[in-house]
Amino acid sequence: MKRLCFAIVALLISSGVAQSRPVACRDNPKIVDACYSIRGVLFYANGTPSTRILVVGTKRILGVHDEEDGMPEYISKLIPNFNDEVRGDFVVCPYSKKQSGHMQFVCIDSGKNLKHKVNDSH
Repeated sequence: MKRLCFAIVALLISSGVAQSRPVACRDNPKIVDACYSIRGVLFYANGTPSTRILVVGTKRILGVHDEEDGMPEYISKLIPNFNDEVRGDFVVCPYSKKQSGHMQFVCIDSGKNLKHKVNDSH
């Protein structure tokens, strides 16, 4: 009987832990279109959302969703404050449709070839 009670408690605890974890970016039900790859510069700016990506070779700015699933922890650790930027290849998933002249909101699913830089011009 003790083993059964222990098993039930363990099951309840483990199911609660699984539910409290953030949803992976690409698995979030709020995603409105297919994820895609970009080469970009991740940085902080004043405004909402404060985390943004400049798509290299364009004037396009993507706004990174500010919830827990906005980006993987290994990327967020590379950009601890406003003077930092991270260049690299990112896979982003859209929370809004592309619209000319408007910032598209995304989450970052992954990144590779990441290079951290402290920008002294801010």
